[in-house]
Amino acid sequence: MKHYDIIFLSLAQNCSNHLSKFFSTLDELNKTKSVYSMIGENGSNDFTLDKILKYSYTNNNLEFVDTTFIESSHNRVERLGMARQKLKDLMIKQNLKSSYVCVVDLDDVLNINFNSETILNSIKKLEDNKNKYFAISSKSKP
Repeated sequence: MKHYDIIFLSLAQNCSNHLSKFFSTLDELNKTKSVYSMIGENGSNDFTLDKILKYSYTNNNLEFVDTTFIESSHNRVERLGMARQKLKDLMIKQNLKSSYVCVVDLDDVLNINFNSETILNSIKKLEDNKNKYFAISSKSKP
């Protein structure tokens, strides 16, 4: 069993312009926390897959997961659910454990509010209120 402080379960499609923000946040968090990330990608027609693979080749804290199987569904909500479920199932199958799980879509909702400080502040809020909260959600502009 491998235990991390934070595991990110992320979905990516046609978001190559936003991945550097996510990768830099991972790098920053890895300075003080043990972090692992799984990114599910399905059928991007930009450089999303290339950037994910390039980062994963040099960073063993990121795993690419092919989620093209979701394209069999025409329902967007169902596709997102199928892809997120795949990441969760893979995390369990690999016996990965963490203190915190962060579920994030890696498209243009990664605005200036998504950074290591926000993640660490959210963790602190959960720790300070562990009898009150089990999760924190962040608002985005989809």
